[in-house]
Amino acid sequence: GDKIFSLLLMMVQGVTAGILVVGIGGNNGVTLLAGQIANRDKLSWETGPGRVSANWFGCLTQIPPRGVHGGVGFQGRYEGLASADKAAIGGWDIRSTKLGQALYDCRVLEPDLVRQVREEMDGMDIMPGVWDPSFIGESQHETALNVVSGEDNSSTRCRLERIRRDIRMWKEKNNVDGHITVIWSASVERPSEAEYKSADELLEAIYDDANTDDISPSILYAAASALEGCSFVNGGSQNTLSAAMTSLFEQSYRQPDAPSTSALSKFAPYSSCPAYCLGTDFKAGQTKFKTAAVEYLRALGLSPPVIAS
Repeated sequence: GDKIFSLLLMMVQGVTAGILVVGIGGNNGVTLLAGQIANRDKLSWETGPGRVSANWFGCLTQIPPRGVHGGVGFQGRYEGLASADKAAIGGWDIRSTKLGQALYDCRVLEPDLVRQVREEMDGMDIMPGVWDPSFIGESQHETALNVVSGEDNSSTRCRLERIRRDIRMWKEKNNVDGHITVIWSASVERPSEAEYKSADELLEAIYDDANTDDISPSILYAAASALEGCSFVNGGSQNTLSAAMTSLFEQSYRQPDAPSTSALSKFAPYSSCPAYCLGTDFKAGQTKFKTAAVEYLRALGLSPPVIAS
């Protein structure tokens, strides 16, 4: 969870930054949330070697510089780094499992810490997720019980507008007055076959209710983020980000005086606030190494049944 914060908290001090996680009920989402609660409340818990206390070690924006040259810590070195303790965290998930239960089920954190944060996490809302069953494995279809349905799921444009509305309502409910970053931490999708050369083409395809292009949920979450002035971090290895999507995030494209004939004007009101998009996989290097290692072992005539880390 800490590594996610290192990407996000370049914001003004004294305000509430927002973090919205797509797939918040997964391991990344629940451990991120538990870690923030532990640091906010200055919790300590028992482990095998002994008792430990919460800290932000490993989160570059939250630790002070160290050593002669400052090390890797940035807190206090630059102005404008917000406190992660004060960030508002929420998100979507197609599963209805309570977040505290999901934290317990994943068996990542120490039981004593889970015990202390579980009740608060169980009481947190999970927004229904926009999904397309053709983009994820069949094994997840049975548990997809918390999904957007009805009119909001009737077209690509309706799904995009539902995400935009979720962002605005969550921002107001949580009194977020700083920057919001949306993180894709849901299951990796199959590649989308839709290709667009410009932001206009992308928006026109989303707006056209008769369009049957292969537009993935992650593309909709990214586009909705841009239109609401939120940054987007792609934690999956699917092809969410493209030249067209990057153009949509350019502040020069989302100017308030867009011509009434432009594709952007069809989505007014939209935000012209600065925002960024980045990411191809939280564990890209690790995953690529495992792939290379498996091929090497197979070349030696070995067949490892499991490669895990």
